[in-house]
Amino acid sequence: LGVQELFHGIFVFRYRDKAPEVRALAIRELGRWMAARPAVYLHDSYLKYVGWLLYDRVADVRLASLEVLAHLFADPQRHVAMRNFTDRFKRRLVTMLCDTEKAVKPVAIDVLRLCLQMDVLDETDIHM
Repeated sequence: LGVQELFHGIFVFRYRDKAPEVRALAIRELGRWMAARPAVYLHDSYLKYVGWLLYDRVADVRLASLEVLAHLFADPQRHVAMRNFTDRFKRRLVTMLCDTEKAVKPVAIDVLRLCLQMDVLDETDIHM
């Protein structure tokens, strides 16, 4: 199987799985792929899945997506590739500061701090 076949044959179905553990595992694995092979996976066509799972109804899945973002944003060399993603999902990232799950909030703070450092977010965005 080629990379595209693997992605579309497995990941695209697993990120929507009924079981939240499977969704969280799928997004964490995609995050590993993005970190290991950014030239292939660190593009909007893959990043959108991380963004969509920020809206998941299960906190562990939202947390997994935030952890992927925290890891990706931590490397300044990835910032340019993530600008479109950040522009598209920054409003959601800000609302996650008020997430109902306590474990999500500190990771959301870390991600937003990294966004501020990479100059894709400013103080006015945080006070939307």
